[in-house]
Amino acid sequence: AKMQDQAHVILNAVPANKTVEHDSQQAIKAMGLNLAPMTIGNRIGFSHAFTSGQGIAEFKASDKGANEIRQLGKWAMELL
Repeated sequence: AKMQDQAHVILNAVPANKTVEHDSQQAIKAMGLNLAPMTIGNRIGFSHAFTSGQGIAEFKASDKGANEIRQLGKWAMELL
């Protein structure tokens, strides 16, 4: 099947602990699932944006989380 016809796992709210990220990635790959090439970190900016009723890019476009979401969106659009 084409890549755009396949589901992908996106790791979200990934803690700064790289061991957790690595172990999660390995488990997903071991299950034979497709893994998105980026992760979304567990960032305080997401909480602040949520409580203000905004998306992270609206709340603070320069936030690392906003950049992660932009990267995810760009990648997803390339699959279409």
